[in-house]
Amino acid sequence: MVADQKKLEVCHKNPWIQILFKPKETIQCIVDENPKKQFLALAAINGFLAAVNYAQFLNAGRAMGVQTVLLFAFVSALPLGALVLTFYSYLIFWMGKLLEGKASYLNVRAAVSWSSVPQIGVAVGWIATMFLHGQAAFIYGLVGDKVSEGSMLMGSTIYTVHTGLGIWSFWLLISTLAQVQGYSRVQGFFNVIFAYLSTMLLGVGGYMIVQAIRMHYGTVAQIGHIIFHLF
Repeated sequence: MVADQKKLEVCHKNPWIQILFKPKETIQCIVDENPKKQFLALAAINGFLAAVNYAQFLNAGRAMGVQTVLLFAFVSALPLGALVLTFYSYLIFWMGKLLEGKASYLNVRAAVSWSSVPQIGVAVGWIATMFLHGQAAFIYGLVGDKVSEGSMLMGSTIYTVHTGLGIWSFWLLISTLAQVQGYSRVQGFFNVIFAYLSTMLLGVGGYMIVQAIRMHYGTVAQIGHIIFHLF
């Protein structure tokens, strides 16, 4: 009775706040009400972060201004975020079957999506980094050559906060996943790790295939020329 009363109290409060401190109770309220709740908003947050991270990885700052990168990030946020969350949720869902998880796919997706709420802080940090470093924020490893010592200190602080928020999100993912799957946080941890390892294996396998094709046929342009003539 006491547990039900506590759950009822959590369910009537703002889930965006409650998920940060009471992840198990909050995610249970969400999946009981509607596992699709706020998925588009959460997808947009994840998509924005994925877009700016890809932009930095691809050294987009060498060819684009901050405004262009931001426009790309905002336009691609929703479809990219939905794709990322769907992909990882399916991996975690199928890996969870190995650990006898009982959750449906939609409940797993809800757990994965809502665990990313601390990443709102990361998004704010990214915007601050853009104002501090300009285009250099999107040139991998070049920030130190482009900004003052004070800006570098601020950038280091933002990076530290990002790391802390990442750890918080990981803890929320383990907790929410354990709740919907009906097992312990330890099993939730291994569920996530197995999914990440699967992602790494897929990534390495894809990279090796691309490299093998390039070695056999030549450059990307030559590969495109071959495909064009095949069709």
